[in-house]
Amino acid sequence: MKRNVRQSHILLLIVMVLSLVGGFFKPLMSDNLFLVLWQPLLILGPVFFMLRVNRRPLGPALRFHSLKGKDVLLLIAVTLTFQPMIAAIVEVANRLFGNQLDFVFAGFGNLNPVVLFLSLVLAPTFCEEILFRGAIMDGYRFKSVKTMIIMNGVLFGLMHGNINQFLYTFVMGVFIAYAVYKTHSLWAGILMHFVNNGLSALAQVYPNNPMVQAEQWMYATSTGGELARFAVFVAVSILASLWILTRLERTPSAQVAYDKWTTLGLEPLDLDQVDTDAVEGRPVSKVSATQGVIGESNGQISGGVNREKSREAKVQEPPMSPKDEPVFDWALTVVGVLFVLTSTLIWFAASLYEAGLIEM
Repeated sequence: MKRNVRQSHILLLIVMVLSLVGGFFKPLMSDNLFLVLWQPLLILGPVFFMLRVNRRPLGPALRFHSLKGKDVLLLIAVTLTFQPMIAAIVEVANRLFGNQLDFVFAGFGNLNPVVLFLSLVLAPTFCEEILFRGAIMDGYRFKSVKTMIIMNGVLFGLMHGNINQFLYTFVMGVFIAYAVYKTHSLWAGILMHFVNNGLSALAQVYPNNPMVQAEQWMYATSTGGELARFAVFVAVSILASLWILTRLERTPSAQVAYDKWTTLGLEPLDLDQVDTDAVEGRPVSKVSATQGVIGESNGQISGGVNREKSREAKVQEPPMSPKDEPVFDWALTVVGVLFVLTSTLIWFAASLYEAGLIEM
């Protein structure tokens, strides 16, 4: 629905404006405190506010479902595997537009490791995933899968504010959005984001660690031979990453929750994933499911609509009564608030430690 997409764009605009305005409050706190606080305060607040105003339950919006053990390993593997591809994009962007990343990450290497972990790994991982693969991706739920995933990558890239970061964060956003779509779990995006940013933080704290040295060897392009070797690594990176993503699956709990929300009209019929009729409880083959779409009034499956039009078909969202809301809806709100409060306390302690007022 256009209204859902528009609200996603408004939410992102609000977050970006708050990010710009928030810079004026930087003189009121230490640099470390500002680095860690700005994302939880300026992202989580608008996200939870927008979802509550729209009466969108947090359960179907954020999808905190468990992951299979196999998928956890696959998600870590794909994050490590696509690193050469990201390095190639960064290299091309640096040659075309100049190196802007050194300016963006300047000073991170001098941060206290705890502050670096909080500001570069933990806060962005949770906040950005809740915003992009949570609220914004949820706003595109009635669009086609391609539109939903590609636009998520585009908006994720735009959020980073410069052409160098836009190019590689666009690709990362597409990969992460697809992983979240396949598993129907926001934990997939959180895990991939955590591993990726963790590698960056590790390189900042220990610039001469074996992994960094291996990357320098792999990504060297000074000679023709090095360039050819790098091209091979990139090609293998792309093929392996795409293959790994196709191996991801939903857990039974995620499918059960999806079936329930589909019945309530809170999710569109996912023609690539559904195996059962959530309304009647009858087995439905994926072949027959591709011929159907959820009806507007009673949630039944009717035929004669192709795959793309099925996802874009209008699905009436009934108002949620308290008894229909997922039990963990308010629990997630509490978790979000506790995360902000805990982060604030940690960053306040880090600020006091930096000022020499406490010892750790």
